[in-house]
Amino acid sequence: MTKYAHAIASEKESMQRGLFANEEEVRAFDLPNVKDWGVTEKLQKELDAFGFYLTSHPLYVYDDAFYKNFGLLKSCDIHRTKKHLVSLIGIPASFKIKTSRKGRKFAFSGFSDAYGNF
Repeated sequence: MTKYAHAIASEKESMQRGLFANEEEVRAFDLPNVKDWGVTEKLQKELDAFGFYLTSHPLYVYDDAFYKNFGLLKSCDIHRTKKHLVSLIGIPASFKIKTSRKGRKFAFSGFSDAYGNF
């Protein structure tokens, strides 16, 4: 695909035109047959490329019964509860270490579940 894009760009830069100069040329190219990634690898590649999960979330496999059995809240339900202490499940999404004015270190960490970030 990269070679194809490079060839098109080179052709445009050289000001050469095909037989049908007013129409966009459509060229077919073959993509190699490759093995599909597994779900875990696919999600990791999405996270690496985009900074977020695009097609799913690693915790999406846990259904409502899992949350109820363990007394967990979904991140989207935090604002609906009157409880002051809640239990959530999530995967690390961000982490920053800071230093206070007094020289003490502290950290901010963010997590995500299949329903949002917290």
